[in-house]
Amino acid sequence: MQLSIIIPTYNEEKGISKLLKHLQQAISGKISCEIIIADGGSVDQTIEEVYSIKPQLSFKVITCVSSKKGRAIQMNYGASKAQGNIYYFLHADTYPPNNFDELILGQINSDIQSGSFRMKFDKNTLFFNFWSWFTRFKWNIASGGDQSLFISGKLFNKINGYDENWPIMEDVNIISRIKKSTKYIVIPSYVTTSSRKYDEIGAFRLQAVFVSLQVQRMLGKSPSSMFDYYNKKLYQDS
Repeated sequence: MQLSIIIPTYNEEKGISKLLKHLQQAISGKISCEIIIADGGSVDQTIEEVYSIKPQLSFKVITCVSSKKGRAIQMNYGASKAQGNIYYFLHADTYPPNNFDELILGQINSDIQSGSFRMKFDKNTLFFNFWSWFTRFKWNIASGGDQSLFISGKLFNKINGYDENWPIMEDVNIISRIKKSTKYIVIPSYVTTSSRKYDEIGAFRLQAVFVSLQVQRMLGKSPSSMFDYYNKKLYQDS
């Protein structure tokens, strides 16, 4: 088996090398791995930062591929270039736990084709801890891309990957489709994700938008209308 770690990026020069170094330290090395950076047209030094990291025995290959911008588009394109038969989709500001590859392999060997990790933020506050607590559940409303996602290549192809018609909430959409096809698990270990967007937008404001988007999704709102709402509430109303 081989694990393909697929990371969508756009202007991530400040953190991508830190993530790649973390992956090299956190991996157990018990499964062959590659890293694919699916870049959506960064205009900073993201690509240069990626290639400044020398592959080690854990990662024989670190590859950058250029894609159209859009997280679903980028992750699908990265998957199309993957050599592995297990895909692990990871945000550029999310750090997996130690031995994450071994934890994923254990689930695959137990015939679990897809799942995620619990999530915690890099800030230890009541607000962030409260929302992180819900990520232990498999509810769609508590799921998200920041928890990362592993999926067998066979299942990913069967469900036609990420739906590129979803410019936002693409992670919830694919998880809901996975659950219709097979068992989905939340591994009881934690990825750590950055609170940078909450710091930029405002924690309560951003979380209120996310909750509203989940409600809109359950009510059957279109992806384009949710994307318009997201942009209006977070950027046009600023």
